[in-house]
Amino acid sequence: MKKNQLIKLKSTVGRPSIISEERVGKLEEAFKIGLNVKDACIYARMSRDTYYSYCKNNKEFSDRIDRSKRFLFIAARLLIAKAIIEDHSVKDAWRFLEKRDPE
Repeated sequence: MKKNQLIKLKSTVGRPSIISEERVGKLEEAFKIGLNVKDACIYARMSRDTYYSYCKNNKEFSDRIDRSKRFLFIAARLLIAKAIIEDHSVKDAWRFLEKRDPE
């Protein structure tokens, strides 16, 4: 998607969209650092109702947000895996296995 291109709802009636690429970028930034929906919306200067409406009505938007929400978790797992592999950390490996497979 090109910069400053609007992500549009399918409806052609009502007020113009406030979801710009800049706002989507701010939401992505916020979710990548672990903010919740309330705080991410405050950071992106939009209401939660608008956010949830776009999530419901725009699959591309929803997919981008879902990827952003997973980013921090994935980064943390990569860091743990790297520490286990490079540092040969038995303690980290043990903790990882306990969380991953509690049996």
